[in-house]
Amino acid sequence: MNSTNPYVSELSYTYVNSKIMCIREMFYFHVVCAYLISITGIGAMVTRLWAGGRPYHHIFGRLYLIVMFLAMGSALVITNHGMPVPILFSFLWLLAGLTVGILTIGFHRMKFEKQVHDAAGAKLIEMAAKSPMSKLDLDMLIKQTRGQVAGKKSFTERLFSYKTAHGISMGVSLWQMVGRIFFSDQVQNFECITYPAYKLASNPHHTYRPGDVAEFLPAENPDGSPLTRSVGVIAAFSVGNLLGPLLIGIAIAVWVAYREDNRRKTKPKEAEATEALVRPPSPFT
Repeated sequence: MNSTNPYVSELSYTYVNSKIMCIREMFYFHVVCAYLISITGIGAMVTRLWAGGRPYHHIFGRLYLIVMFLAMGSALVITNHGMPVPILFSFLWLLAGLTVGILTIGFHRMKFEKQVHDAAGAKLIEMAAKSPMSKLDLDMLIKQTRGQVAGKKSFTERLFSYKTAHGISMGVSLWQMVGRIFFSDQVQNFECITYPAYKLASNPHHTYRPGDVAEFLPAENPDGSPLTRSVGVIAAFSVGNLLGPLLIGIAIAVWVAYREDNRRKTKPKEAEATEALVRPPSPFT
């Protein structure tokens, strides 16, 4: 084997083929994220069971997703042996649970907000007909209508609903992480102990001859441009990945603000208020 590669004996990180495969410190960050996922996930469940915890349910839910994304990102650079098959299937269930959970709560909100807007719109028309000159508090009207629409739901409607599907799906995703904490070693002295080698078979990147021994992949990609290893190029690439979306986002924001400002100037305030009340809601706001 080509043991002259200096990274073959490096245990704090694995650098291979101009790519980062493992960073020791990221393992401990990943473990912290795993515990935070369990804490925020359980917090979201408890605040749903507790009648007074509803405002905190949304906070725990959003924190759960944020920490989950951080855990997934850190998992990309703690590779030593790959993923065991049972854990792979567990991860698939986790992704399925997150996907269904996010979609169903969006559908629930869209359906609920439509019911609220329809009911509030009907009340608005009725109140305007009875007392055209009276002052109307739209915020209070919406708040009261929300409570009335939610209060009319039967046991069956609550049980067989998007919201129930959301809770079950997110519970499935949480179960996968909580189970891993109890069945894996979280206090090990983690090190990047493996380094990949070419398989004993010819491929477009390596030629194998019978009798050859396994050969480590090179530290630097022989087919890559030296510029990709330049600190300046890497910095410029990183800034470009931030600056490009930033400029596009600013341009879109300016256009939307300009369009809405023109629309506001051309519409009476009363029509604008009525339109806001009956506008179809977004499922993910």
